[in-house]
Amino acid sequence: MIIPILVLLKKLQQKFKNPKGIQMKKSLTVLLVLVFAVITNAAQITHTIVIPNAGNLTGIGAFSPNQISVTANSGIHASTDKGVSWIISYADSDSILNLFDIAVENNIGFVVGYKMKDATIRGLILKTSNSGLSWNRLTLPEEFNNIPYKVAFKGSKVYVVGDNSRVWCSTDGGETWNTQISTGWFNSVGHLSILNDEIYYTNSSYFSKSNDGINWNSVQLPQYYSIGAVAKNAQGIYGVGYENTEYYPMVSHNVPYPGNVVFTDVGHGQFNDIKFLDASIGFMCGRGLRNGENTSLIYKTTNSGMTWDKVYDSLSFVNENTGLRNIALSGNMAYSCGKNSVVSVEDIVTNTGNGQAQGIPEKYSLSQNYPNPFNPETKISFNLPKSGPVSLKVYNLIGQEMVTIVAEIKNAGTYTYDFNGYNLSSGMYFYTLQTTDFKDTKKMTLVK
Repeated sequence: MIIPILVLLKKLQQKFKNPKGIQMKKSLTVLLVLVFAVITNAAQITHTIVIPNAGNLTGIGAFSPNQISVTANSGIHASTDKGVSWIISYADSDSILNLFDIAVENNIGFVVGYKMKDATIRGLILKTSNSGLSWNRLTLPEEFNNIPYKVAFKGSKVYVVGDNSRVWCSTDGGETWNTQISTGWFNSVGHLSILNDEIYYTNSSYFSKSNDGINWNSVQLPQYYSIGAVAKNAQGIYGVGYENTEYYPMVSHNVPYPGNVVFTDVGHGQFNDIKFLDASIGFMCGRGLRNGENTSLIYKTTNSGMTWDKVYDSLSFVNENTGLRNIALSGNMAYSCGKNSVVSVEDIVTNTGNGQAQGIPEKYSLSQNYPNPFNPETKISFNLPKSGPVSLKVYNLIGQEMVTIVAEIKNAGTYTYDFNGYNLSSGMYFYTLQTTDFKDTKKMTLVK
């Protein structure tokens, strides 16, 4: 069932008259968007969000369920309200930009690509420490005529792969870099990810794995089998891509070996990205073909990847070459992007945050983080007896807000969130859970 567009426009008009969220600087350009919502079933709502004048979107990252950033040839665009309104958080009016990839974790993010001015190409690595609201350019060794294509990071370890077989590695969050000529097979259409401290890179021909980003064990894929991205859960490694004979989208288990194809979509197309929220729930996106027309696709699994259900299939806003490019997951939201639009999927988990779904608790409570002390990761759990607005924030000893973990309306349930404090200094911090009817604060200690 399609929600009437006039109702949505009226809501958007009210939204823009009474904007919520953080105060934006006047120098930032606010872009209005049109939002089309489609109810795919009783529990799953999707929105297609068009960003005017953004150009082709190349990547998306979710810092929180509400706060997302997308990369485009026009720059980086950011939203703090699930895509209802946007600002340009990075642009370069004097150069031609081409941004390839974005990776985020908590309030930290990295973007890679290049800029061209007066026929000179310079590689770009950008970093944000405030959830994508502003970006700083990092110093990249050998930046002239060497283009970084893909980025992945975990904690303070950052890996960037680029042309000419180069790998840039940082162990201090991008402050300093080591350049290596690696044995990997890198290009702009590949996919880089860190799964359980192992680094994976895939493209149409090779599947590569590394423990340090320098030495890669590469396996050439069969000619009839192409992998665009991988994800890992307790069941093993899943790869998405397409079959090279009939060109149908497919999902394969136990990558790089193609013997266990668990799902295929009808028609020509490809799956481009796959991510798991937890041990059971995952999403993938891509492009299909329906009656001779390209269509954008999003599929969801709730049983660790064994079966997949379609949650989005649209002929509109399709990048004819790729469909939807990337998946980003945070809390109870999933996001994808392609062409000039972002697709959001709401309520992807019932009664959960980024942990397992449980029964409805009888009362509010905030648990002590575990482990405590921690370095740098810990878990924070809380109970909600009823739905409503929820915030979970981390503060330092003088009361300054350091990180927003949750800031959204949540269903009743038990939630567990992973918190990574690698970007914080050692010391004592407070975390506060606040709802309409409840507020509690506990202490935690970060030891590095």
